Amino acid sequence: MGKMRWVVIFLAFLAIAINYIDRANLAVAAPQIEKALGIGPAEMGFILSGFFWTYALMQMLFGWFVDRVGARIALPLAVGCWSLFTVLTAAATSVAGMFGCRLMLGVGEAGAHPSCAKLVSRWFKSEQRAFATSIFDSGSRIGSVLSIPVVALIISSFGWEMSFVITGVLGAVWILGWFLIYLTKSKGDLTGAEDASIQRVAPKNKVSWGSLFNYRTLWGMMLGFFGIAYGSLAFAAASIWLLPGDVAPTPDHVASISGIQNVASNLASIVITTRRSRA
Repeated sequence: MGKMRWVVIFLAFLAIAINYIDRANLAVAAPQIEKALGIGPAEMGFILSGFFWTYALMQMLFGWFVDRVGARIALPLAVGCWSLFTVLTAAATSVAGMFGCRLMLGVGEAGAHPSCAKLVSRWFKSEQRAFATSIFDSGSRIGSVLSIPVVALIISSFGWEMSFVITGVLGAVWILGWFLIYLTKSKGDLTGAEDASIQRVAPKNKVSWGSLFNYRTLWGMMLGFFGIAYGSLAFAAASIWLLPGDVAPTPDHVASISGIQNVASNLASIVITTRRSRA
């Protein structure tokens, strides 16, 4: 089972990389879109902010959902949602249409990090989680770096619409690979069940979702993530994504914790994009 967990974390890395390529697509294509729609920087700032509103609001809900159904189902569902609306962005012909696609992009992408945090907590022992977390979290850096040259090349060759179509299709390819691996009998240890070698102790008392906010550590995590959104500290980001698996009161609350902490960083992103739209 040891080798297959690294396949899982590599797929998580690819999902996060695609996630960041898709979300950065609009920013790279913004000049061409402004010309095509006949809009200015204020309207474009409004469109860009749409992603962060739903991305922030859906973090906690998606975290709760991941804890209920498992990352095996939640992650491809999230990838499918954001990939679909990335492709549909190419067909948008108005500010409202573009804004709507960005709202739904945020809904889908909100499930990425909670799902990956859940995977790490399920597949890796505590002493391995820091390294595993750094692998999937590095996908955000790789995706951000690749988005500019890749999207710019596609736009210069085929137009801004095709940049959304092609990057959206990447998500569909990822989903195909994810289910092919899980459904292949020869990969029997990729059943979606947690690693049998990881010992888990059932909590003595039932922990409600709302009681998670009673943990002072969680508030510290949220404060740290708010700062990360401004500072973009790669080391701190990888470190704080490790925390959900370590501080969650039970294994069934890992994704919820990761979703809650990520709300704080997106509040900072909302402030940033809102300021641009008012400039």
